[in-house]
This record gives sequence, structure tokens and C-alpha cells, in this order.
Amino acid sequence: WANKVGSTAFDRRLDLFARQPLAAGAIPSFAAVIARTLAPLVTPRAKVLALDLDNTLWAGVLGEDGLGGVECGHSYPGSAHREIQRSARALRGQGGLLVLLTKNNPDEVELALATHPDLLLRRAHFAAVRANWKPKHENLLDVATELGLGTDAFVFLDDQAFERDQMRFHAPEVHVLEMEGEPFEMLTALRTTHRFDALSLGAEDRARAD
Repeated sequence: WANKVGSTAFDRRLDLFARQPLAAGAIPSFAAVIARTLAPLVTPRAKVLALDLDNTLWAGVLGEDGLGGVECGHSYPGSAHREIQRSARALRGQGGLLVLLTKNNPDEVELALATHPDLLLRRAHFAAVRANWKPKHENLLDVATELGLGTDAFVFLDDQAFERDQMRFHAPEVHVLEMEGEPFEMLTALRTTHRFDALSLGAEDRARAD
């Protein structure tokens, strides 16, 4: 908060007159930061990030472009998808579980997870993978049962508005990350969500995904 707001947050004159060091314009953003900091005391932390594959974890469509045609390297848009993977992997290291929900041929998905040279996420990083042609909300409910979790423990990231709408309608307890679908917007939505906030992380949290 201090880095974003900077010296404009403080009013030295008001501090002397009224013992109120914050400038009036800075109070709402400061209050929002305090609220976010305290929220984990009363709001359960999300436990699972459910991710799409095509045009979410990489640029392109596996079934149409083939393994060599999908991108998650160092050039845009692949670079943004690579950062989405990096952020997801960081969440996993903080105790979150990763689940892959994709409408693709399962054999092609397994091959991609095993051999694509630029992937930061491999099969072992996912607590569950559902690669089939079923509606994604059905796959998510199936995974929730498998993991013994309620659907309110899930956060869903998908570039397709249709998939997000379907998830919201059929599994309203799932927290759906909203964005325009452009890869940088998806990355921002993932990095700024409050749903994985925690007051502290211990060794048990960091080992949970493993």
C-alpha cells in the first residue's frame, strides 16, 4: 500500500491539527488494505485453483494447433501464460491445490504435460486432472468429491466467458475469477484475488499439495 500510494497518503498539517496523519483521499485505500489483512480471520481461505488449459495455461488450442503450436515461452502472448503458470505454482507452494479442467483428448494432455519444453507445470503439480468433453462444472463437482472438499473451496480460472457463466450458474459456490479473457487480464485477476490470502503459512501448509 505504501509503495502504491506513496507520500501523497500523509498529511503532516492534519496530523498536527487533528492527530490524523492520513490524507482524506488515502483513507479508503488504507481501509481496504486493513480489511483485506483482517479478512482471513473470518473468511475461510480457498483451497483449490481449478484451471483451464487452452488459452489459459498456454496460448493456442492443443486439439487444433498440436503440441508444437501451443505457446508458453518468453514471447507474448506465451509469456503471459507462462506467468499464469508461475503464479499457480507459487500458490501451490503456499498450500493451495491445483486442478486442471480441460476439454481435450486425455492422451494429448498427458503427453503435453510430460514433454512440452516450456511448461512450468507438470502432471505431478496437479492434485487432479479432468481432460474430457464433459461440462466443466460436472468435472469440478467430481473433483470436489474426490478431494473431500466443498465447492466453496474452489477458485476457477478460464479464458472463456461461456465456461465461467456455466460454472457460476451450476456451481454458484465456486469463486469465478472475472476478466476480459486477454492473457494479461487473466494474470492480473489471478495475482490480485483475495481468496488465497492467509494470515500465516506453516510447514504443513507448504507441504499440503505434495
